[in-house]
Amino acid sequence: MENSNVITSDNARFIIQQARGTYHNTGLKGFLKAQPKALGTVQIITGVMVFLLGIVLTANLFRFGSIVVFSGITYWGSFIYISTGSLSVAAQNKLHLCVVKASLGMNVISAITAALSIFLIGN
Repeated sequence: MENSNVITSDNARFIIQQARGTYHNTGLKGFLKAQPKALGTVQIITGVMVFLLGIVLTANLFRFGSIVVFSGITYWGSFIYISTGSLSVAAQNKLHLCVVKASLGMNVISAITAALSIFLIGN
């Protein structure tokens, strides 16, 4: 017995077919080709490095007092990077549509945060 469901989301279309108790998800194959576990690991390491460098910048506040330290982007930015990386690793391990959507959404927020960080460091 074969059952087919179509789930539409914005511009993406995921087709999930159930055949003999196994799920064949053709829409998430592109997501898996991007290797989200490797991306998540790099994001977690980046978040930890940004946090540690933020501590160094805060300790040397009188020498390197800038908008980067006062905005606190080294702390809340690192939190965003670590949470995004954790969601990417979780999306690789558990292919659930909700986790994949959360991972993709947090990756967009992480990219916006990185752009804001570059802007603040440039000033």
